[in-house]
Amino acid sequence: MRGESSFRRDLTVIFTAFTPNSLVWFLLTFLNTTHSSLSDLLGFPKF
Repeated sequence: MRGESSFRRDLTVIFTAFTPNSLVWFLLTFLNTTHSSLSDLLGFPKF
């Protein structure tokens, strides 16, 4: 599955360095990755 290893790495980063900045960065990255994946699956253009 594409991006699965990077997702686990991001989770590790969050739980080992749980600061507001890293949390915001993780959420933004996660939302962006999820949106891109959903766009690929549903055929929507990327924004």
